[in-house]
Amino acid sequence: MKIPTNYDNQDFPTITPTQFLNLFDHEISTIYMETSNTRKKIIPIFLSSTSDSTLNIYLDFDAWFRSYLSISENNPRVLLFKPTQINLEDSLISLFSWTKPKFDYLIVDSIPSFYKLINNRTEPNRASELLFYYLSSLRNFVCNANAKMILLNLPVYKSLPKSNTKFIGMKVLNHISDTILYIDTIKNKTNIHIFNNDLSVERSVNLEN
Repeated sequence: MKIPTNYDNQDFPTITPTQFLNLFDHEISTIYMETSNTRKKIIPIFLSSTSDSTLNIYLDFDAWFRSYLSISENNPRVLLFKPTQINLEDSLISLFSWTKPKFDYLIVDSIPSFYKLINNRTEPNRASELLFYYLSSLRNFVCNANAKMILLNLPVYKSLPKSNTKFIGMKVLNHISDTILYIDTIKNKTNIHIFNNDLSVERSVNLEN
């Protein structure tokens, strides 16, 4: 998988917020983002594009979403889980114990923070294995609910020459995901690159402001 670069000066077709929401029609989607500013842009657009009857589960490993809610109107359509190093397993068990889950989207924010919580609780060589186990369990949970899961992945290493090595768990995420997007925000333009099954960019679009 090659991360797109040097696309900031290109004009791509523009899509609306509703068309952006339609990109997540498949069961599992992964969004790679270069900076947290991109998340700050796309998550409010995503939530506002869902219908009033939509219920979203938000696993907030970064505590970013809690900050977002504190400066915006509380969203009654969001069921917020706040896993920490202390309550990680309890939070997930609480989620999985939902016998007849009925929701539309499960958002995992973000993979690096999820991995860090796991890594702080176990031996380093087991962290990747447990991450795959938890993600597989979340996938099964989403499948049973006939819902969709969106995984947010931000770079851990900002100075590495190869951008492909910046992201944790790329091999696992690319394996379990039906839809893979790379989104960057440059000069107030939000470019969305959509990958095909061969992990090459199939098309690129610009998200309407």
